[in-house]
Amino acid sequence: MDIKKVTGVYFSPAGSTKTVVETTVDELARLFKAECRYISLNTLSDRAQEYQFAPDELVVFGCPVYAGRLPNKISPDFARCLHGEGTPAVALVTYGGRAYDNALAEMCELLTKNNFKPAAGGAFLCRHVFSDKLAAGRPDAADLGELRMLAQGAALKLRSGGEIKPPKVPGDAQAAYYTPLKTDKTPAKFLKAKPTTAMVLCEHCGLCAKICPMGAIDPNDPSNIPGTCIKCCACTTYCPTGAKKFDDPDFLSHTAMLEQYYTALGARDINGLFAVTDNLTAEEQAQIEAESDVESYGDVKAYTISGPSDGTYIAFVSSRCKYLGINQTLPMLSEYYLYTKEDGSLKIMDDTDSDAAVTEAMKAALENEEVKNLIEQVQNDYQNALDADASLRAYVESIQ
Repeated sequence: MDIKKVTGVYFSPAGSTKTVVETTVDELARLFKAECRYISLNTLSDRAQEYQFAPDELVVFGCPVYAGRLPNKISPDFARCLHGEGTPAVALVTYGGRAYDNALAEMCELLTKNNFKPAAGGAFLCRHVFSDKLAAGRPDAADLGELRMLAQGAALKLRSGGEIKPPKVPGDAQAAYYTPLKTDKTPAKFLKAKPTTAMVLCEHCGLCAKICPMGAIDPNDPSNIPGTCIKCCACTTYCPTGAKKFDDPDFLSHTAMLEQYYTALGARDINGLFAVTDNLTAEEQAQIEAESDVESYGDVKAYTISGPSDGTYIAFVSSRCKYLGINQTLPMLSEYYLYTKEDGSLKIMDDTDSDAAVTEAMKAALENEEVKNLIEQVQNDYQNALDADASLRAYVESIQ
């Protein structure tokens, strides 16, 4: 498929979703050698316009998750103002650590109804707007690497030709919104909560009123918020003096619950998780307890070549692994054989699915000069990392 333009469309009041969309668009524009542009839907005036997208345009649409779905006060605007013409699309949702629940399914459904053809989708962790303690520093280098890999997969799918079949994503687009909880596990009722303004700090710059997605803040009196607040935290995030904050008791208790949950999840503390939620299944508990000592992956890069038949690809993915309690990262290289399923999505072939032809193709790929150079570079970096950090060497030897 010939893509002439890649367009990023985002609702990103606090900025993180914009970063996720921009990273994906930049990679897709590079892959297709296409021009790119961006459309913000952050303000009322942005969403009052109508946007039409061409069949040879690729749209990357990003939005944060609100209570497990797309924001209910904003999504009707998406449905009204975004119009495709059989336009291929990539659906991206961002969330702050709890879950993205049904938001990605809802976005794919919305795009399909508006004559877009979702080719790929993903959910990515970003700093929660309620607290600096929730998913701090996200999206990080590893997240951005995964976004580029998602973009590469979408590009391969679109270039393969044929009908664009939607990705299979979890969730129910029509499910109810998540009910926020307090630390005592009872519902947190802060729907009508609004930020307060410390007028002694306020400089009356008008920024909060200008960037409010709902136009809820009085530009002549920032302490007056007659409109609807959706708790996007644009005003608290960008206020240059820190004059804006939420002090609603239920809002604060829900934020504390999220902090406890995320901290316990990161520490794989099952008792800590049960202290703030009753919704942890046995399967989820087993998965958490089985997590390795890997803290994160960063600097993820992929080199992809065509496989032996149409719709197949061989990918070499390099990354740097960060283990808990060890400062030095360890270079790694993984090889994957991908094939196109009947629904048009790409799948990594399991070892049990491989045959002699696949094995020969993987061996042949190792003779590619660029692949040889990549392998040599990773091997050298691997040895240098072990030489530079005795604790890393000891850990690696302990698991071999």
